[in-house]
Amino acid sequence: MKRLRMAIALLLIFALAAMTACGGAGKKEGTKKTGGTVTFGTAMDQFGNMDIHYTTAAAPFQAAMQMTEPLIGKDPDGNLFPLLLDEMPEVSEDGLTYSFKLKSGVKFHDGSLLDSGDVKATFEKMLNPKNLSVHAGSITTLIKGAAEYADGKADSISGIEVKDDQNFTITLVSPNASFLNFLSAWQMSIYPAEAATMDGWGTKVFIGTGPYKLKEFEPNSKIVMERFDDYHGGAKKLDSIVFQNMTQNTALMEFEAGNIDLTEVKDTAIISSYLENEEFKDNIVMIEQLGTIALSFNMKMKPFDNPKVREAISIAIDRETIVNKLLKGLGTPAKSFLPKGVLGYDEDLEEFKYDPERAKQLLKEAGYPDGIDVEAITTDTAATTFILQYLAEAFKEANIRMTIQTYDAAGFTDIRNNGKIPMFILTWVSDVGDPNDFMSLYSTPMSQFISNFYENSEYDAQLQKGLTETDLEKRAELYRQLDYKLTRTDYACAPIYHPNAFMLVSKKIKNLRMENCFRLFDAELSE
Repeated sequence: MKRLRMAIALLLIFALAAMTACGGAGKKEGTKKTGGTVTFGTAMDQFGNMDIHYTTAAAPFQAAMQMTEPLIGKDPDGNLFPLLLDEMPEVSEDGLTYSFKLKSGVKFHDGSLLDSGDVKATFEKMLNPKNLSVHAGSITTLIKGAAEYADGKADSISGIEVKDDQNFTITLVSPNASFLNFLSAWQMSIYPAEAATMDGWGTKVFIGTGPYKLKEFEPNSKIVMERFDDYHGGAKKLDSIVFQNMTQNTALMEFEAGNIDLTEVKDTAIISSYLENEEFKDNIVMIEQLGTIALSFNMKMKPFDNPKVREAISIAIDRETIVNKLLKGLGTPAKSFLPKGVLGYDEDLEEFKYDPERAKQLLKEAGYPDGIDVEAITTDTAATTFILQYLAEAFKEANIRMTIQTYDAAGFTDIRNNGKIPMFILTWVSDVGDPNDFMSLYSTPMSQFISNFYENSEYDAQLQKGLTETDLEKRAELYRQLDYKLTRTDYACAPIYHPNAFMLVSKKIKNLRMENCFRLFDAELSE
């Protein structure tokens, strides 16, 4: 171990897709200036740890994105570039071994230099069998020796070889067309080698290579970060960024009063009211997300074990009404699980037809002539609960009687981990943009994690083929077929709509980058 590092941390994600923005809370635009503080009002009441290796929740990612970095970055157009690397890695002829060279002089927030040992230690931390990362499944299927290490059968990951401080190689189990995209995901951020053994890591201590570092963290309440002047990409303009815990209603009032600079708006009725308000309409910024909102079924539970029941539920969803009335046009009806802009999306695919009478017939054919009683699970903070509430009423047209049970986040996670969620609304937004990031969610191991239990050997085999196919047209066709099988043949899930994210942004904020990652660290303030 090369050094003991001290505290640090920070802020923001909401996986998205391409945009630069500005807006304002009643303040005149002025000239850009260096320095200042940007304050973001957001729900942090369930945010107690910043270590994104052990969560899929948005808030910790939103924090970590400002201060940690993966090996590979992604520009606003989705193009990959070397972030912590001197150049993009070389790949062996057989497509298995990637040779990396780290960018020289990259410092962690404690002043120590990033080296190859930190990279290997980061992966070993995530695969520690005593504290396995929630993202470990992807790594074990990708990197040679990772599964053995995660199972406690090896002392190190054989597929990661440190050559010297700057050079290392990663050898894969099999060629994988999405591997570099995978390395660009923020959950693959590189930590110092000592992170696994640091006392208070993720709460009192959090160290990265990013442009901002931790100044203060009050779990579930507040994060303050300050500029890291030795950032390898050059010091940023803002002095500090503050994330303050607020309910949406409080955040809106604080924004209108000019006390905070930005906040996310999730309620479509509120978004519409701001868009119609002359004072604030220019403050609303829309971010087109690479994501899908879908009903996901537990295929081990009755009546969801019957494909005709799942099909009936899917065609009993009036997607146009949900988008045009409930969402007030602020979304796109889904006709596939893959969203537009992701390889494999089928532009010519026919829309789902809303047909409650056909749904009734399918239920009869499935052995439910009087309809079905089903239960859906949601959390007390889910932004999609109003969709379930609408469906509970609308499903009656198809003889589907649905009740909704609400739990806190911990309760929901416990039920999911035990495979007991009957049906829920899955929100999946990708920060990678690769079709495998979507379709692998329903692979045999991952479908168990989300309490869906879709198990199809043909699907798994074709998914694996998609990872090794380097011809883009052939790869796109493989994922088109997978999507069709998932949503039109087996009905393992019922896509509802593709979401957009909306932010209220002060006009004094300039250069706020909102592509598939929300980057506060590039912002500047004007007087």
